[in-house]
Amino acid sequence: MQKTYINFSGLVWLCIGVFLLMKGLAFVTAFYTNIDQTALLLIALGIAIGCAKGRFVLRKTVKRVVERIHSLPAPIRFSQVYSKGYYFLIGGMVLLGMSMRWLPIPAEVRGTIDIAIGCALITGAILYFRAAQAAPAS
Repeated sequence: MQKTYINFSGLVWLCIGVFLLMKGLAFVTAFYTNIDQTALLLIALGIAIGCAKGRFVLRKTVKRVVERIHSLPAPIRFSQVYSKGYYFLIGGMVLLGMSMRWLPIPAEVRGTIDIAIGCALITGAILYFRAAQAAPAS
């Protein structure tokens, strides 16, 4: 059951990450009629920042969630899997993402931010999947 919840967490992060990555790529490429060096630079910058954030920042969040899941006695209810702080973190990220619609942020900057966050979440998802594979059978 623990592996299931860890994989579920990774799957959620992967789906949201892919969605944001695609959305960011659409913003950046729509801004330029031909994909030129500037668009490629913005895409590469977003990917680099996102992968670094996922590897060095979100790794701590993944580790905390995985440790929490492993510490729960069976049977685990879904309401136990995540802490209140985790829900506040997710809510804050959603509000920040929604606020970008109304803030006067240029499309190429918004796209680069979406690419970075998407790549960070995909990197975090990979960490979840690795943790699930390393987990003992339950």
